[in-house]
Amino acid sequence: MDEPASPRQQLLVATSAGEVVGFGAFGPSRDGDLQGREVGEIYATYLKPEVWRRGVGNRLLAEVERRLAGIRLDAKGRSRRSPCPRSP
Repeated sequence: MDEPASPRQQLLVATSAGEVVGFGAFGPSRDGDLQGREVGEIYATYLKPEVWRRGVGNRLLAEVERRLAGIRLDAKGRSRRSPCPRSP
């Protein structure tokens, strides 16, 4: 496994009944124009469809935001999101 580009990069894992059901990866912005500035970035989030609409994603993002509190989060970032089916 590769070492993180920054020791400040973090990965949170969401579990339910001992099973991994999602994750959130975050840390300092990787945008070269922002190097040296305290700007945070959420690199990726994922939840298994089985836990959608159960509050897992809300709790995961709340913890990511709490940990990014010391870094300004740039909400105008680029999205590389792929289409995701809606939950039933």
